[in-house]
Amino acid sequence: MSGNPYSNMVLVYGVGGAGNVWEVQNWLDYNEEKLGTEMGYWCRQTLSFRVTTSDGESLEFYEVAPYNWQFGQ
Repeated sequence: MSGNPYSNMVLVYGVGGAGNVWEVQNWLDYNEEKLGTEMGYWCRQTLSFRVTTSDGESLEFYEVAPYNWQFGQ
């Protein structure tokens, strides 16, 4: 994970299924989502992702980064 508190870059790989990532969505708890989307601040929050592969299968990964994650991990 790289970036800064207002813009993150996450590399997703090895998701299985078709093996081709078609779309990645992130989400937060309701209270945290308001903070993250309105203020653009993603630090000190757990991160979860929904990955859709090219065959249309969606995989959900909950809390893949703990609340105390840091850039460069």
